[in-house]
Amino acid sequence: MSFDLESLYNLLPAIDRRRDTDQREPLGALLAVLAEQVEVLQENLDQSYDDLFIETCAPWVVPYIGDLIGYRSVHGRVPRIASPRADVAHTLAFRQRKGTASMLGELARDVTGWPARAVEFFQLLATTQHLLHLRFGNHYAPDLRDSELVEYLNGPFDRIAHTAEVRRIATGTGRYNIPNIGVFALRLVPYPLTDSPAVSVDDRRYLFSPLGNSAPLFTKTQVDYDAHLPEPPNMPDPIRRRVLRNHLADYYGAGLSLQLSANGAAIPAVIVCDLADAAAGAWAHQPDNDVAVDPVLGRIAFPRLQPAPADVRVTFHYGFSADLGGGEYEREQSFAAELLPIQPVTTTIDAALTPLGQGVAEVQDSGRYDGPATIQSGASHRNASRMRYMIVFCPSRRNGLMLLTR
Repeated sequence: MSFDLESLYNLLPAIDRRRDTDQREPLGALLAVLAEQVEVLQENLDQSYDDLFIETCAPWVVPYIGDLIGYRSVHGRVPRIASPRADVAHTLAFRQRKGTASMLGELARDVTGWPARAVEFFQLLATTQHLLHLRFGNHYAPDLRDSELVEYLNGPFDRIAHTAEVRRIATGTGRYNIPNIGVFALRLVPYPLTDSPAVSVDDRRYLFSPLGNSAPLFTKTQVDYDAHLPEPPNMPDPIRRRVLRNHLADYYGAGLSLQLSANGAAIPAVIVCDLADAAAGAWAHQPDNDVAVDPVLGRIAFPRLQPAPADVRVTFHYGFSADLGGGEYEREQSFAAELLPIQPVTTTIDAALTPLGQGVAEVQDSGRYDGPATIQSGASHRNASRMRYMIVFCPSRRNGLMLLTR
C-alpha cells in the first residue's frame, strides 16, 4: 500500500475532508508532513533490502559484504580492477563456482592481469579405461595423423596423454598426476594494428611488422570464462602454421585475428606456407596463384603469376608484455587537459606542426608518416627559436602518435 499524501487524505471520511477544505486544508498540511516522514522510512526500508545484494547496496556496505565472504584486495597491482563493488561481485561469483577450472583461470587473470587457463592434469593421464566410462579423446599414444597435437605439447592446450609423475608439482617437475592442477598465465598480450601498411621487401613479398622484421602473429583474445574453458582461437597464443591452415575461418577475416587487403579491397582467402629464408635471399614455397601467409615469421607472399599489388595493408595482432608506445588502447588518463588545440596528421607530421603555435599534432590511425624533419611555427622567429618538442602518444582515439610543441 502506498502512503503518499493523496492516499492518506482519501482514508479520511468525506465530511472531514469537506470541512478541511472549507478551513483552507490545515489537516491536509499535517498529513503532508506525516507522508513525507513515511516516505523517508519507506525508502530506508527499501534500501535495507537492497543492501543485502552487492549489485544494489549502498557504497558504504560494499566492504562489509566483502568482509563476510573473506574478500581480500590485490592492493592495486592490477590497474584494470578499478571498482571495489565489481571486485567483490567477482569474488561472490568465484565462491559459487569454486573448484571449477574455468573459475581458477578467471581468478588468475584478475589477479595478474594476464589471460590464463587452468588445466586439470588428471584428464591427461594415460590410464586403462573402464569400459563403462570411456574417454574417447584420451588415447594412450598420440594420433600421429593429427598434426596439431605436437604443436601444443606441454602447454596450456596439450591434449596428449602422459604417464603419471609421482614427484611433487611444487618442484616444477611432477606435473601429470591425479591431484595436480596447473594454471598457465600467458604473459604476452595481443596488441592490434588495424589497416597498417605492410612493409615491402620487393613487389611481391611483404612483412606484417611495421619495424620490417620477422615477428610471430598472435591470436585475438575473446575469452568467456562463464561459457567454457578458453581454447586456442580465443587465447593470446602465437598462431601456428598447421593450426591456421586447419582452422583458417576461425583466424582470418573481418573482426578476427588477421586480415589482408590489397589495392583497397579485402583479400577473401589465403593459404598458409612456410616462408622461411631460402638460397640467394629468396623465400621458400612462394606461391604461383594464391596469396600465402606465414604466421610464425609474419610474412606475406603474393603469387608470381598474377599482377603485383600496389597498396598492401594488414590487420593483425602482435604480442607484448605491457602497454608501451602508441597503440589501440586507452591512454587518456596520462595526459593533461591543456593539450590543445589538436591538429590531425593527414599527409606528413611537418605539415600538421607548421600551423601550430602551441598544440598537438595527432596521428589518428596505424599508418606511417614522414617527419618531423624540421619544426616550423606560425609564431615569430624569436619565439620559434625557443620552441622545443617532445613525443607523446595519442590518448583520445587510443591509437597513433602525438607531438607537442611549446
